[in-house]
Amino acid sequence: MPSITLPRSGETDERRRSGAPQRHWTRFLGGLAAIAAAGFLAPAVLAAQSGESRPADSAATRLPFVDQVAYWEQLRPRSAEDKANAEYFDYAGGFRFRRGVWISRGPGTPPPPPLPGTPRPLYDEFVSRLACRSSQIIVGTAKPRRVRLNRRETFLYTEYQLQTQKRIYPSTGRPSIALLTSGGSVDVGGVLTEAVEGPFLEAGTPHLYILRAVPRSGAFVLAGPAIKPGERWPDAFQHTYLPDELASKTVTFDRFVEDLRRAAVGCEGGRGHQPNRLAETSDRDRR
Repeated sequence: MPSITLPRSGETDERRRSGAPQRHWTRFLGGLAAIAAAGFLAPAVLAAQSGESRPADSAATRLPFVDQVAYWEQLRPRSAEDKANAEYFDYAGGFRFRRGVWISRGPGTPPPPPLPGTPRPLYDEFVSRLACRSSQIIVGTAKPRRVRLNRRETFLYTEYQLQTQKRIYPSTGRPSIALLTSGGSVDVGGVLTEAVEGPFLEAGTPHLYILRAVPRSGAFVLAGPAIKPGERWPDAFQHTYLPDELASKTVTFDRFVEDLRRAAVGCEGGRGHQPNRLAETSDRDRR
């Protein structure tokens, strides 16, 4: 998706001082708004070359985490594992990132609602598909650790330390693991640089994390939404056509966790109960 770069305010002022006509820029913005309203910019990518006009100290009240580095070079991957993590996010961004840039990668247009009379998915199949595309399922708390560049230097990603409180699948493993999410905010020598894609993780609060391993790395990414326990926990599945049991919120969080565990065990190594062909396909992809 091509990115759209908005000029700095100083550049606009310079055009006014030079007597350059402004009507072309006004027409461009009007046309851009019309295109966006028609849904042709999905996912939308907007970048503002804001530089020193966005100091890092102004972000403390609106951003949950801002990493701090002195030099741009510190954001680049160094170890083999860091390079593998950075390559995973090379799908994001369309131009080379620079200090002071703000870029937002939207989620795209939500899927249209199902046609009247469309049957809802079966609960067992829904749980199986979710479990079989995961590598680990845990309940834990996430703490942001650092922000880094992807390998192409077109986007940022955030590394969290995920502290395990309860292991759902597998039953054993490390007490803490690295969880990576697309997007991040970093203070580079006093200048705020941001890449946004989706909501931030809620740090310090227990959530259910359905995770997928990053190739050639010990880190993980989300294979489903981070789910907060509570009466309205199915609301985490936004823009998803849910089974009746989840849409009506008749399944408790604890039962859902146990059903996920059983489904994950059934997918393990292609052995055990495979509830449906979709689960079999997900299991082959995971291996």
